[in-house]
Amino acid sequence: RRVHGAFSRNFQKGGMRRTTGLARVPTQLRSISSSVVKHRKYTFANWESTSHRPSLVWMPNTSTPYTGVGNNAPVTVEDAAGVKTFVLNRSKQLNALNLDMVNIMTPLLHHWENNPSISTVVLRSADDRAFCAGGDIKAVVVAGKQKPRTKNPLEFFEKEYRLNHLIGSSTTPIVCFLDGITMGGGVGLSIHAKFRVATENTVFAMPETAIGFFPDVGATHKLTRLAVPHMDRYLCLTGARLTGQECVDLGICTHYIPSSQIPYVIEQLATVTDDASPEAISEILSEAQPEREENVPVSPVLANAELISSLFKGSTVEQIVRNLEKNGSPFAESCLKMLRAASPTSLKVTLRQLQLSKNQTLEQTLRRDYTLANNFVQTTSTDFYEGVRAQVIDKTKDPKWNPATLAEVTEAMVDSFFVPNEEKPLEFLHVTLPAEVADDIETHAKDHLWGNLFVQAEKKAQPNENQEKTSESSDAQTSTKAQ
Repeated sequence: RRVHGAFSRNFQKGGMRRTTGLARVPTQLRSISSSVVKHRKYTFANWESTSHRPSLVWMPNTSTPYTGVGNNAPVTVEDAAGVKTFVLNRSKQLNALNLDMVNIMTPLLHHWENNPSISTVVLRSADDRAFCAGGDIKAVVVAGKQKPRTKNPLEFFEKEYRLNHLIGSSTTPIVCFLDGITMGGGVGLSIHAKFRVATENTVFAMPETAIGFFPDVGATHKLTRLAVPHMDRYLCLTGARLTGQECVDLGICTHYIPSSQIPYVIEQLATVTDDASPEAISEILSEAQPEREENVPVSPVLANAELISSLFKGSTVEQIVRNLEKNGSPFAESCLKMLRAASPTSLKVTLRQLQLSKNQTLEQTLRRDYTLANNFVQTTSTDFYEGVRAQVIDKTKDPKWNPATLAEVTEAMVDSFFVPNEEKPLEFLHVTLPAEVADDIETHAKDHLWGNLFVQAEKKAQPNENQEKTSESSDAQTSTKAQ
């Protein structure tokens, strides 16, 4: 309460002025005052690593300070009663997910999970062209090619997968509107949410094999559990695109509403904050769904469901290709065209990945995805860099895969991608604030200052015999334990 009072009294338009009120703020929190800036409801601090300040867990360490959650920020935040809304705001880049966006969403979402006044979290786009067209893989490739490397190319994947897990494990209902292109990183933000709402603008796909990568973000955990047998193979190997109605028909999305109804639905969600049960939220979404017209033709993907189950059956990619060649239908030919354009290495790694995902939890799937990402980015395989060059950077659409054929990709090569090679395993956010800590801090203070408090919470939640020594440790020791 002291922290909240001091900060809320001293935020001014254009910056923050120091007053005697700040003197009462604990030392470890006072030092960030010069880097906090204000915009409307939320503020963010630039947590730089310095010798005099302990590292704060789960907070972004960015080289450029945030300038608030304003109109130009990559993610803005809207507040209506107990409903918090993330608005993806990189419209020119089709909301391609980058590290700044992840760093904004992760700490806030984790804090809201521990805040009983937050009933629902919403994710939507500021533009109906795209919810999120994928991850910012160009930045990953640039970082990976630097010699010597000044940035860790795996940092994005580590933090992205951590956010994916946070969305999938959240006990606060999350409603995600897939309004527009939803691919790759956008699938990671949406597919693990409790409520996944498609619109007439939805274009859903996992096209990673076309850039020499694999379907990551834990998507295979969900896709391998679809009702249509081998639909996961069809989607992940070919990168086929689905409409919003097809996403609902397959169970990828839970509801379908017109894009124009999104603002109204969010308003309605704010009316049930006292009883924001999944049933109440589902009822609001269902009421906004248009009635499906009679005699509407079955969507193409459902019309071919039985054919997909038959053609994509087999233990190897070569067997699937033979099935398609033997069938010879226009649908089979279209699938063959997409497979022949993809990286042979990616195809074989992806099929193995799908076979493993059926029996794995979301945590296990994301940890394995992190291992695969590390091996695609850091090992001798060049397909990821070549695929991004040809499809994204130069846009020549002519990747030169190595190996160039399925026959040249051996089982030993595929095995090597699944061998953990990262410096440390992927860890997730599991800290819960003890009651005595949560009660002592106002909501707004936690929104920008909660990083250090979570260090305290973690220590209280996990006492040990060296607790007394830990409390007397230096800043350097505190930094080590936080990390």
